[in-house]
Amino acid sequence: VLCQNGTLDPNKVKGKIVLCLRGINARVDKGEQALLAGAVGMVLANDVTTGNEILADPHVLPASHINFSDGVDVFKYINST
Repeated sequence: VLCQNGTLDPNKVKGKIVLCLRGINARVDKGEQALLAGAVGMVLANDVTTGNEILADPHVLPASHINFSDGVDVFKYINST
């Protein structure tokens, strides 16, 4: 999920930690969109282009930034449960 404006369903996101894929919109904007949809936290996963690059950002909710390979593992876990 790219966590762009209007793409997160508040009924699914409220009270949860959201996994956002990096790309298209700004990293900090992804957290803002998650918060607006009711999320309590965010994990930002790099896409293949950004690979292992990890940057510190001032997010508006608790957030963690993970590299591409860790993101693949998290997506696999989410899709398996």
